[in-house]
Amino acid sequence: MRPLRLLQRWPNSNRTFGPYSFIPCLATLKGRTLTTLKSSRSLDILVGAGLSADEAQRVLDSCKQLQANGDLLVRNVTFMKAFYKPHHITKLLRHKPEVFTAHLEEWHQFLTGYGLDDKAVWKVLRYSPGLLVRVPTGDVSDGSSIDGATPPVEANTPYNVGSVIMYLKSYGWTDEEVALRLLPCYPEVLAATTGQLQATVDFLRSRNFDEESIGRMVKVFPPLLVAPYNEPLLQLIDRIRASAHNKYVISGSYHV
Repeated sequence: MRPLRLLQRWPNSNRTFGPYSFIPCLATLKGRTLTTLKSSRSLDILVGAGLSADEAQRVLDSCKQLQANGDLLVRNVTFMKAFYKPHHITKLLRHKPEVFTAHLEEWHQFLTGYGLDDKAVWKVLRYSPGLLVRVPTGDVSDGSSIDGATPPVEANTPYNVGSVIMYLKSYGWTDEEVALRLLPCYPEVLAATTGQLQATVDFLRSRNFDEESIGRMVKVFPPLLVAPYNEPLLQLIDRIRASAHNKYVISGSYHV
């Protein structure tokens, strides 16, 4: 039988075939842009991870980077399946999809190397995503979910976190304190760069903060290193310092 007759007997004789049956030809992809194909692939990955089609679409709408980087999404979902139960993965995708824009295997190695177990690592991913990703505007840890779009995010790296930890150690932080306080409570500090932290320290020096006061601030409440120092906040700090100074003068035992 001639090949033409075989095609004529095919159930859908109008179907266009590529050179191989498993590779779609250009006519099959006509009208579909590269962005559309990437988005479709990411959608399939999310549905395969346990989300409904509607949930998956809302996740992609809320975090545009997931649409553009299907390869990273595949690696992250595959890696998470090796360590966590399906409901853990779907919960993370629903509420903190931005963490899937980071290289999760590298972060898992870094955090477990720092002494956290798998359960503690998942808590960092779920409740402290600011460690893994930076948000130029807004706050990724404010409880926003797939119901509302989050601002564009920029992935942090374990290397940067290691540099920040070394910087904080110069002010007296220990590895144990980093694991128990900094990682779960102040991830935004570790998402900054050493240059940003040093710029804040230099700014405080320009406001007549001495080294002892700066060191105490870094140790007691490190988020002040990444705070937006607007005029109202500076006025409040000046009033607190003035009040503390007056108490010290009177009692001789109060420290700023």
